[in-house]
Amino acid sequence: MCVRHFLPVLAALIVCWVPFARADESVGLDDEYRGSTKKGEITERHQKLTSDAVKIALKAGQRVELSVKVSGDDRAVGIILWNADGTPIASSALPKRLGFGGGEIKLSALNKGNVGDAQHLVTLSEKAARVVIGEVPGTATYTIRVYSDIGGAYTLTTKNLSKVRDVDTIERELRAAKKRVEELENELKEARRKKESR
Repeated sequence: MCVRHFLPVLAALIVCWVPFARADESVGLDDEYRGSTKKGEITERHQKLTSDAVKIALKAGQRVELSVKVSGDDRAVGIILWNADGTPIASSALPKRLGFGGGEIKLSALNKGNVGDAQHLVTLSEKAARVVIGEVPGTATYTIRVYSDIGGAYTLTTKNLSKVRDVDTIERELRAAKKRVEELENELKEARRKKESR
């Protein structure tokens, strides 16, 4: 008797829960993803970081831009793209070391086990970070990891820079750029005129 009533209740709970669950924590190209950095394994190291991971499928040779903006005052952020083997492919800024002058280190010296320790500090930027991957090394699913000094919301935007634009799009962008240059030239003339009249 209980089993007969339990199964429909269980099915109803699953149906209600599915729309609220994130499918697979992934983002596509030319897409936007909203997430939140949380405390994790990195908080016990020298650099106290929060992070979040998102999967992305990329193809060999693609040119890709990843950018992230965080919400909240006094937050800093960084991005590292990792391959499936745990090797960093690209980052918004080179990691640094605390000792020996605090200089930058090679990205290849970084691994998931040493991120945030005294010799492998993640370099963070105020409020926003961006990385352009000139050429993706291979077709695979990569992990974008967003790092922040304070946990909270972020927006990740991905762009496929490999797409070939059509003639109309290029002409429209060129007209807009020429118009903007003309506006800046007029603004400069006006500023010079005001400066000379003082």
